[in-house]
Amino acid sequence: MDRLTDPTASIEDVVTDQIMLDMLFQRLAEIMPEASYIGDLRMAGLSDAEIAGKIGVPHTTFLSSLKKAKEILQREYPDLLQILYLRPSHKTVGDIFSKAATVTPF
Repeated sequence: MDRLTDPTASIEDVVTDQIMLDMLFQRLAEIMPEASYIGDLRMAGLSDAEIAGKIGVPHTTFLSSLKKAKEILQREYPDLLQILYLRPSHKTVGDIFSKAATVTPF
């Protein structure tokens, strides 16, 4: 997150993006406190079933929780999520949800 992937981006855009991303992650942590851990497990290549086991919930409960968190964020931040999801430098939020079989991308 500390790298500038688009060398043509202005410093204002980078700062604004970081502020927006911080807001989104703060809200995600409120909705789903284990989101950061889930993101780490995703980055390590674990499947949904493996992640569910690591956080101690049934697989279907895990998928349901992801779907609910995604719906809340989409409702509260519709424009922000679309902007961040489309930018290649901001895939972290999408990565939390991306592998869930019943959850479609933002």
